[in-house]
Amino acid sequence: MYELLRSKGLPLHAIVEIFEPAIERAPSSNRQGDVDLAGVTIAVKDMVALKGHRRGNGNPVDMQSAPFEERNARVIDQLLDAGVKIVATTSLLEYAAGAQHPDIPETRNPLDTRLTAGGSSAGSAALVGAGIIPLAVGTDTGGSIRIPAAYCGTIGFKPTSQLISLDRVTALAPTYDHLGFISQSLDLIEAALLATTMVPLKKPELSQRIRLGVPNYLVDDHRNDERITTRFREIEDRLRANGFELVDIDAGVLEKFRSAFIDVVLYEAWEIYGAQVQSDPGHFGDETRRLFLLGEAVTKEDYEEKIEIRRHALVELSEYMKGIDALIMPTVPYFAPETTPPIDSELGSYESLYTEIFNVSGQPAITLPARCEPLPMGIQLVGALQADLRLLEVARRVLPLLG
Repeated sequence: MYELLRSKGLPLHAIVEIFEPAIERAPSSNRQGDVDLAGVTIAVKDMVALKGHRRGNGNPVDMQSAPFEERNARVIDQLLDAGVKIVATTSLLEYAAGAQHPDIPETRNPLDTRLTAGGSSAGSAALVGAGIIPLAVGTDTGGSIRIPAAYCGTIGFKPTSQLISLDRVTALAPTYDHLGFISQSLDLIEAALLATTMVPLKKPELSQRIRLGVPNYLVDDHRNDERITTRFREIEDRLRANGFELVDIDAGVLEKFRSAFIDVVLYEAWEIYGAQVQSDPGHFGDETRRLFLLGEAVTKEDYEEKIEIRRHALVELSEYMKGIDALIMPTVPYFAPETTPPIDSELGSYESLYTEIFNVSGQPAITLPARCEPLPMGIQLVGALQADLRLLEVARRVLPLLG
């Protein structure tokens, strides 16, 4: 495995640091679930605290001179208690803010190295997609687990908001930040969730006939690559032929959530990084600094208005999801581009068309790899709040039909 990290992971620019020997400790006997994580090798996005190591945050200054962490992030302690072996930290877009620092090579896609692995959990997705490690930790504020997982042909899971602690994880927009996992195995994702959740979860019982809601207004967005839309419709037909019920649902509530996304992200990011942008602008790459500066123009009134829109939409969410086992849609409207587009560029403005909504709503969401041409595409399933294990069970039923 270490040979693969060096021979395949490093050329993909997916790795920040390799730990040899691995970071590990004796697993605790107190665990949930059927899958044992003991001995499973994992990699961790380089914005999660590891005791004795720096958090690089995709920034060359931090990578060289950030203080060594005095303790692990809570999620790291939980995973170590479950028996994992941490073998590497993984690359990311600078501060997970949507732009690559110009002095750090962008992570390449293991399916086609001419293309990006995506952002911002790029290194985690690339290592899993390349088959180098079975499980990786990522973060997701607007799609940063699900988008690179879709680009790299693997599974990416964002749990219900606040289900996993963000203690000692570098923040971007705390209201919408999530921590989650990338893997080729739903069993490993479930085991990692059960090892790290702060709320006890019970295994659900699904009926034989699963009901999926399709927001066709979104699926038919004119900006989609036609090959993705066509393949999605083929998958719908196959699901119906295998006993799934698919129903068209209105996207009005989802668009309310979307309307509360960007101003909240920009405002909260400016609250965190604005003072440093003003006092030490050279600390940041040009694109990251420019993105943070957009937050300076978002007023507190704008921010509070969007938080109120979100609050009202959350009141509607329970009724919206009633009778639906999961929502289904593409994960990304196009295939991996050559480089990650800035969030305020034309291409970047709709890369998260299907993902940012569910950071605002806080719902659990998972992307599954589906056969498509010229590359795999992602199929996103979204569950009700706190119904993470139910969502994973739905994913188990759907995944075999995506080949």
